[in-house]
Amino acid sequence: MRCLVTGASGFLGSHLVSALLERNHIVTVLLRPDSDPVRLRDNMHQVRVLYGSLEYLNRLDEGLTQEPVDAVFHLAWSGVTGDFRNHTAPAMRNVIGSLQLWELLRQHNCKTFIGVGSQAEYGPYAQVLTENLSANPETVYGASKLALCQILKQFCVSVEMRFVWLRLLSLFGPADDERHMVPSLIGALLHGDKPALTACEQVWDYLYVSDAAAALCAVLESNASGI
Repeated sequence: MRCLVTGASGFLGSHLVSALLERNHIVTVLLRPDSDPVRLRDNMHQVRVLYGSLEYLNRLDEGLTQEPVDAVFHLAWSGVTGDFRNHTAPAMRNVIGSLQLWELLRQHNCKTFIGVGSQAEYGPYAQVLTENLSANPETVYGASKLALCQILKQFCVSVEMRFVWLRLLSLFGPADDERHMVPSLIGALLHGDKPALTACEQVWDYLYVSDAAAALCAVLESNASGI
């Protein structure tokens, strides 16, 4: 299947590209001209690279005109660290840019839209999260993810495009950002430092990044839809 991956140079995106190639899918990646593709270095010769961003989609439009795609994995999102969780500017850029991306894909007859959401859409819950829980985000980041999910769902229904939205919790594994919980803890211990931790009273579930990539591929290769 011909697939487009946005956010391909990121932690999950790079593992997803590898998983798709291993399954013999044809992969196009959307990369910012100034992005560092170090996580993709082993696969750059196997993918079609289109340079652009959610703010600048002209090159993607040209590329899809030459060679359309059957499905998109939309992982690109700016301002994901804690410092930006309540900043309105990146939220506006992310939502508007994602809607413009969807419209471009619709024009080029893409059949499947697979978006990556977040546990932040649910807000705080003292129980295991399930798809049936009410979403009550308490950050701009979570609210913008939820808003995009709801809008895109209706857009896809209107044109009979398959819509899937995966609310992923925390991932870990090779090439993770060293500032994240697991690698920062490992790094501190390896250096003989005392990790900066809270009282360790939270119950949190981590998913290995390759398993998350495999799940995304399984969704692509199935008829699954919805959240």
